[in-house]
Amino acid sequence: MILFENQLYIEFPSKRDYIDFVSNKVVSAVNTIAQEVHSQNITDDALISQDLNIFGFGMNLSIDEALKNAIVHGNKADPRKKVALSYYINSERLEIIVRDEGIGFDHKNYKANMEVDAEAGRGLLLINNFMDEIKFNEPGNEIKMIKYLGKSKTAREDF
Repeated sequence: MILFENQLYIEFPSKRDYIDFVSNKVVSAVNTIAQEVHSQNITDDALISQDLNIFGFGMNLSIDEALKNAIVHGNKADPRKKVALSYYINSERLEIIVRDEGIGFDHKNYKANMEVDAEAGRGLLLINNFMDEIKFNEPGNEIKMIKYLGKSKTAREDF
């Protein structure tokens, strides 16, 4: 079995124009790494030839939503403020951290204030449904999204 790890850091101005570019690049990079390792770790030729999209729509949507929240809510769309995204991937999990320069939000009570049809908060609801874990730093201006490799999830039961 091949064990691996990779990491990346990206920082950019708070402009919505960058969201698709950054999100697509991160998903593409981690899928490429995961596919390469997956193909080396299996012996069945039929499985090796499969084009696996290990991190697909849910991952892309989660990154998009976290970046939008950082730009719009955290940095108030101020292009002088930066958004930072970093990821770390190894044989077991993918961690994506998005941080803004804002003052943060009340992350301890965000679940209680969420409604599916609310104008705000849907992004966190979606992230929570697609990721295995989400964590916030103390001020609430950083989110860590964790997805375990080989574990599928359709919806969170605790949400």
